Amino acid sequence: MFGIGFRELVALGVLAVAVLMGFLFFDPTSTESSSGTPATISLGNAPPTSTPRPSATATPVPVHTVAPPAGQWMITYYERSASGGDLRTGEGFLPSLDIDIEDRPFPDMKPDAWSITLSSNLDVGEGRNRFALEVDGAVKVWVDQVLVAEAANGDKPVKLPVEFEHKAGKVNLTIEVRDTGGPVRLRWAE
Repeated sequence: MFGIGFRELVALGVLAVAVLMGFLFFDPTSTESSSGTPATISLGNAPPTSTPRPSATATPVPVHTVAPPAGQWMITYYERSASGGDLRTGEGFLPSLDIDIEDRPFPDMKPDAWSITLSSNLDVGEGRNRFALEVDGAVKVWVDQVLVAEAANGDKPVKLPVEFEHKAGKVNLTIEVRDTGGPVRLRWAE
């Protein structure tokens, strides 16, 4: 009853063949050549490595600081009408951009219901151009009729940076300042 029968011998034989095959497949030295040189284990060719090449970077666009206009500024005064539109009430010229109005430009204008528009020509360089204004009041800035900067009326004067791209030459600069409460100030800051 406890003897080894034919079935057990067949099972032991199959187990021995499986162990032998396991050694043949999983032992890399079993395929060594008989010449004495060790076998080389290879998983295929190594993938090609790429050498990093420097890529071209974009050349930064030069930024030109714009000087204040050498000529005069044309100034136009507007008063808000009862219908909500603006009525032109006067115009003139200023030698430089330095405006400081506490209440209103003329005694017959209503406080906090007027605006001024200033325009002059600037010489700019090719590429990015910049300057800054010191402002107190609602301000909009146009270069060649394109809005490039604006600021709401605050409690104190602020520096408004203006930056735009243009070809070299002359451009028309227009600044609108609207009095919505308190003093109005406008100066060229840089």
